[in-house]
Amino acid sequence: MALTCAAIYEQLCKEHGCKPHSALLKEMQAQTPETLECLDLSDGYVGNKGIIALCAFLQQCPRLSTLILRNINLYSSDTHPADAPTGNAALEAIIQCVAQHPSVTYMDLSENAITAHAGRQLLALVQQNTRIKCLEMFGTSIPPYLLETIEEAVLANESRSTQSAVPPIHVTFSPGTFDPEVQLRPDGLGKPSPRRLSVSAECGSPVPQTPSTPGPPKSQEDLDRVRQVLKRNVLFQHLEEDELAVFLNAMRRCVYATGNFVTTQGEPGDVFGLVTGGVCQVYVDDQPTTELGIGDVYGEVEIMYMGNMWASSIVAANAVEIWVITRGTYHSIMKAAMIKKRQAREAALSRIKVLAGLTDTEKLPIVDSMQPVTFCDAETIIVQGATDCDTMFMILDGLVIVERLDHTTGEIVSIPSFGPGDYFGEIELLTGEARVASCYAQGTVKCLTLSKADFERHAGPIRQVMQRTMEQYEHYVGIASQKMKGGL
Repeated sequence: MALTCAAIYEQLCKEHGCKPHSALLKEMQAQTPETLECLDLSDGYVGNKGIIALCAFLQQCPRLSTLILRNINLYSSDTHPADAPTGNAALEAIIQCVAQHPSVTYMDLSENAITAHAGRQLLALVQQNTRIKCLEMFGTSIPPYLLETIEEAVLANESRSTQSAVPPIHVTFSPGTFDPEVQLRPDGLGKPSPRRLSVSAECGSPVPQTPSTPGPPKSQEDLDRVRQVLKRNVLFQHLEEDELAVFLNAMRRCVYATGNFVTTQGEPGDVFGLVTGGVCQVYVDDQPTTELGIGDVYGEVEIMYMGNMWASSIVAANAVEIWVITRGTYHSIMKAAMIKKRQAREAALSRIKVLAGLTDTEKLPIVDSMQPVTFCDAETIIVQGATDCDTMFMILDGLVIVERLDHTTGEIVSIPSFGPGDYFGEIELLTGEARVASCYAQGTVKCLTLSKADFERHAGPIRQVMQRTMEQYEHYVGIASQKMKGGL
């Protein structure tokens, strides 16, 4: 009779000198190694020896595809240096197990205190083992730039149509090993060897893509906290609510234990961070300068430009929670939003017959000069008889009520309302005469506005542009003349 998973796991725990995890043992009672496909140890602590015993057991499960080790108090050697050898052995056992395993495709290490040291080993694992299709690391202390690189490697694995044999990966965690990316001095403050990077423009796709993998799930409370801070920041304050929601979805939560480095002076920087819990100490040339608390941000310059180095080291003074977004993600979302805006504005401009004489070259700068404006319910947009006739409006969303006073009868005449895709004010833009009707917002109305000054700066005198299409020009001049004669 074949041994159950529970019997094998219990025997391996005895060999490694540790106690079996009771809940896991109970779950394994009815399964054999040949039938086990998923193992979930979430929120369970087995210790370093227990992890090694568990990995020895998993090597005997040929059909295992899912390994969930969320919040099991796993840590990197650079988090607890005094206990580094044991911590290294546990991490090495996990990576060796997954590297050699014939069927594991999903692994979850979220909510563990693993940092960049382990992150780089996980990156090597994913790059060399094309079987890994998903690696969850939410709530770890792995730097955002490294998380993004790992995600790209995972996506590359997922996109491959054919699988090839992957040799086992042998990695060694050794506290004394030189790390080319982070080399700390004995005093604990990071000061790496001098480097030199060029500052240059990046290659980019003409059609930027938004992140293919969303950020981790967030509570409404988290979203509200982060949203309020971003709205006050110069990089995000111009965004519409739907655009801001995309950034909020892409941001990631990182946790840092006391003494962990958030940034290291002189290292390449490409992250924008928002502190939502705890306190960070800022060091410049190993000297403390200031503190970052809840609501403070860092990395505005680094997220904007390629090749910037961190001007200071930021160290967690206690347990710290930070929401971050990388430069690549920021620019990708921002470019996609700009393209979407431009396409909407080009569509709005193309519907205006009075401007049919514009060339494509003239349209582009005019599209960029359009300004968004929002009107509240019952707010007056234009008033009949007003002489501020240098702006026309294109409706993106909402309904506009149009009324005009008939000076002959003294009655207010209702004109069919305008909705999304409609425009008004173009007659006054052409003639420079007073407004011929009053317009009011019904509900919230979003419009694009185009001023006569912006138009003529980019396309020349508006009458000359319209005269290119003589029929349209005469048509609109005739309309304006008739309306003016009618006493409007």
